[in-house]
Amino acid sequence: MGHKEAMASMLDWFQNASVDSWNFSVLDKGMLGHERPRDRSEVERSLGWGWVKNQTGHDVYIRPARGRGWPIVFLDDISPRKARGIAKKYGAMIVETSHENCQCWIRVTRPLSETERAAVQRALVSLVGADPMSVSGDHFGRAVGYCNRKKGRDNFVVRVLLATDGAAVDPTPHLVEPSVLPAPWGRRAVFTPSPCGVGGAKSESEREYRYCLARLGWAKSKGRDPAREFTYLVANLADRAVERGKRKTRAEAFLYAEKTVLRAAAQMGLSSYPL
Repeated sequence: MGHKEAMASMLDWFQNASVDSWNFSVLDKGMLGHERPRDRSEVERSLGWGWVKNQTGHDVYIRPARGRGWPIVFLDDISPRKARGIAKKYGAMIVETSHENCQCWIRVTRPLSETERAAVQRALVSLVGADPMSVSGDHFGRAVGYCNRKKGRDNFVVRVLLATDGAAVDPTPHLVEPSVLPAPWGRRAVFTPSPCGVGGAKSESEREYRYCLARLGWAKSKGRDPAREFTYLVANLADRAVERGKRKTRAEAFLYAEKTVLRAAAQMGLSSYPL
């Protein structure tokens, strides 16, 4: 199947899920064309440009256009087995981006703003073990029919692995404020809300704590040493604390960040890891 035919199958699924405008972009010293909304005809006219760029070593991406609510959410870095389980239960498009690695577009029951999509995606990440870095609400997925030029991906041709028109996910439970902390990583079934709720958090501090849990759990689920995430997490949280004025000095921000990371590590039984 050529890149045009592959993209036709992707666009068909999107349109069946009520998405009719996209950002189609090439990564070349920044995301080229990433804010331009394109209807299907314009995306199709842009495929040749994407093909030329892809042949010269650049990656090609697509997402529902920014600035509108869409009844769809995105998950990244999921195994084909887990992705097939999602698609069996819900309407979803599984995009295989490299050997044994997938992205997943999932239908929901109503249009969501970017903020709402981010909240739902954070909740689903904590349930299925997807990449916690890909939950912005406006994240790009790879365009099918093009080679994955990322180092170590062997120029894998991105493809639609599976597309289903099953039930849509009700996002409401994932938008409810939680009352207690989440259970330890890996003890929930796919998309089944826990009694505590896993939507947005009551404060920035709690959201950052949950982000640490998701990042550490994701590393653990991928067979990586979670301790290697500590330095990144502390720096990230300290920067956020300074930006929003949570702490007056950089030293206070780092102390807050270290306590938050250690709290998340202890929740997962990783308290023996030093910062």
